[in-house]
Amino acid sequence: MKYIKSYLFLVLTAALALTGCKQDDLQDDVDALANRVAILEEQVKLLNENLETISFVLNSENKTIQSVTPSGNAYTLTLSNGETLTLNIGVQGSIDVPEIPEDAEYNSLISISEDGYWVIRGEKTGHKAVGQPGANGSGYPEFRVNDGKWQVRFLSDDGEVTENWADVEGTANASIGEIGDQLIAGVDTSDPTRLTITYYTNYSEGTTEEVSLPIVPGLICQIVTEDLLDDDGYLQMEAGTIQTLSVKISGGTPQLTYPSGWRATIEDPESDGVYELTIYSPAEDAATASAQSRVSANNTEDVTVRVQSGMYWAVDKVKVKIGSDEPVEPTYSSVYEKYQAEGITIGSYTLNSESGMNVTEVTSDQTISDAPSGAYFINEGVTVTFSNVNIKDNLILISNSIDGGKAKVTVNNTFNAATGGIETNLIAQNIEFTREGLFMQLAAGRKIENLILDGCKVTMGNSNNLFNGHQGDDDAIENIEICNSDIHFNQDKGGGGRILNFAPNTGSTDNNVVSANITFKNNIIYGNQTFSINGALLTTTLNNDYPGSYKGSLLVENNTFVNYAPANGLVRSKMDNAATIKIANCLFWDGVSSSTVRMVNLEISSDIGLPASLAFENIKCYSSTASYQYLTRVPSSGYDQYQGGGNTITEESEDPFSNMNFLTGTFTKKAAYANCGAQR
Repeated sequence: MKYIKSYLFLVLTAALALTGCKQDDLQDDVDALANRVAILEEQVKLLNENLETISFVLNSENKTIQSVTPSGNAYTLTLSNGETLTLNIGVQGSIDVPEIPEDAEYNSLISISEDGYWVIRGEKTGHKAVGQPGANGSGYPEFRVNDGKWQVRFLSDDGEVTENWADVEGTANASIGEIGDQLIAGVDTSDPTRLTITYYTNYSEGTTEEVSLPIVPGLICQIVTEDLLDDDGYLQMEAGTIQTLSVKISGGTPQLTYPSGWRATIEDPESDGVYELTIYSPAEDAATASAQSRVSANNTEDVTVRVQSGMYWAVDKVKVKIGSDEPVEPTYSSVYEKYQAEGITIGSYTLNSESGMNVTEVTSDQTISDAPSGAYFINEGVTVTFSNVNIKDNLILISNSIDGGKAKVTVNNTFNAATGGIETNLIAQNIEFTREGLFMQLAAGRKIENLILDGCKVTMGNSNNLFNGHQGDDDAIENIEICNSDIHFNQDKGGGGRILNFAPNTGSTDNNVVSANITFKNNIIYGNQTFSINGALLTTTLNNDYPGSYKGSLLVENNTFVNYAPANGLVRSKMDNAATIKIANCLFWDGVSSSTVRMVNLEISSDIGLPASLAFENIKCYSSTASYQYLTRVPSSGYDQYQGGGNTITEESEDPFSNMNFLTGTFTKKAAYANCGAQR
């Protein structure tokens, strides 16, 4: 592994092979802009060639070198599968490159960090450069200059684009400095069994080290696909068919691997060194099953041929899939465009051109004074203000960003459901509601068909609830879905803050029966850093004097609760025996509260029974001050697993978060907790 460590030090100390015209030629043409552009393009081209070659050096387990051919200042490496790579050395040049910040850890345009990741302009990327035994890195960067700006994208080791073009931050240096070839000092091919590269460890001082790679002549494995692959590089086959390919093999006996459900054989050569590879696609009934098993088993989509010579391998592969050319998925520039073409889905609600709803595309800030009605597609960054909060019938608010960027909506008060017996839909997707306060309320005689928040951010102030339905009639709301959203209780003092509140006020005779199906999934609920919220997700009752009950289906899954400590129960309700409750994969963290936090408070009474089902799965809790339980009170029968110590949730021994930012609502989990809490 010494050669990898040497390369790390090499790239940490020098810009990678920005080669081009000789300095004299460049000086002669320095006043000619066209020539400078041509020089720049050539140097970027040579840089990319060297990066591809270096990626092979760092991840050479898949292929071997069978020959090296010198030509002036360039060396052509022919690999065991017939591909070629080029290494350019020894040519000085000058070029403008993005400036490196003074405090950057790595002082070069492109380098590799000590833990083996590509570094661009001093910033470590998430792309692994250095492979480990049995596993390659995650590709290599490619540069270009577009409209005067340096840009970079990443390619896989197979040359497929894995990350699209993006600007390299930083303006070009004001003065043109000599960059040239500060990487490779020389190449030695005098030993026919090895390629030795001498590189600079300190270009200014002239110190060098060597890296040596084996040359294995005659070790060849090359699958001949000619014009058989589609534009994405796949060999497409109908279900239950056979395809035969030629494979050029030399230096060893071939071995085969192929995806689950597929089959392949390789026959002895009919002519010298040319084998016959036969690929059998799955039968039609098995094609879907094999694809599913391949995903679940994490197998590849490659038919791979390997040839071994001693300790070295030659490898080639062909990607396979079932079916003819599939239609290209349409691309849209906005959500509104997608709505016009095929309709959109927000949670369980479908909106299309046949919905019979007034639709408005909002491209600039505006105030709407009429009773809210219809669907609004709001451009990202645009703010819509509703001065009238009494919804006429249906109000659907959608960010127009196809990438999920948020639009903003503000109101001067709380949204109210429609009057006149109209079933109201209030639905929002990727909207940031800027008003701090009660979000929506349901009064007597009004009904809600759907309350859906998907990808939204809602902020409540001191002791505010998100939704109040306690003044509504029995069974007045059918469906609630809050998913992929952030709910911030921005309180400057300790207090309560409920999300779905159906509990009557003290002294009220309201006794709501709530039958809504509720889905609460992939949300982040958090207070401020110095205050914990004694809230609740669902409350229908306060005590036996106010016996509101719940008889719907409640799913609480993959949510993160930070400084949100419902001491009276995350769910607090008397239960109809038709109710079902499941709380799974949720993560609780608290740094303030000293309370005992309960998941469910079964306000049991003689006339209201237990739910049809109650399930807890994979609940993780961490606090230096609070403690956690499943139930506020355990029923005398049917819940034996929660008797005695079984009701206590064992807290985590380590903090599940590696970083917490209460200002932005960003809470980064450690790897061990990746499957618990919100999946962002």
